[in-house]
Amino acid sequence: AKGLKLYSGHSHFYTIPLNDSSMYPIYQYLQDNNIPIVWHVNLFSYYQEFEQVLNDFPNLIVDCPHFCLALYNLYTLGDFFDKHPNLYTDISFGSDPYAVQGFNIIDKRIDVTKEFFNKYQNRIMYGYDEVITSHPRKTKYRTAQIARCYRDLLEKPEFECSIFGTKTKGLGLNLEILKKIYENNPKKFLNID
Repeated sequence: AKGLKLYSGHSHFYTIPLNDSSMYPIYQYLQDNNIPIVWHVNLFSYYQEFEQVLNDFPNLIVDCPHFCLALYNLYTLGDFFDKHPNLYTDISFGSDPYAVQGFNIIDKRIDVTKEFFNKYQNRIMYGYDEVITSHPRKTKYRTAQIARCYRDLLEKPEFECSIFGTKTKGLGLNLEILKKIYENNPKKFLNID
């Protein structure tokens, strides 16, 4: 393991404030030891708590997945990124209904999304959030198709994702940005040479 995953900012698992003093020794340890966190935080629900933690621990390295659930308002997420240079995100949306919703939001807001990706290309990572279980629906084919849909989102100007039944605009990013999202940014986040 290279890091820690926290669900405390996830709306379904929120039990104490993110800035609760009982968590501060953990944040301090993570910061002191350069251990990254994948931290599910709903930016709109817990903005002030999350911001206080990141202000109090400015060297804490955090991936707030799913665009911090702020895909509807990338300007707010961008402002948050500007304040916190060790904050990352990934492109996954979560389970199927959220993935369909995410692809549709990007389709409707393609210019704003491209602008965000261009500006924060050093802080975005590839991900597709498919939990692997023994459920019969979770086949190798399905997993490969979901991974392909997220790649197509990044690589193509438009694409069809048959597994979700969507046909939407994609970002059509250049190779330099794609290399950062697929390789350089995850290596930097995980502190891998």
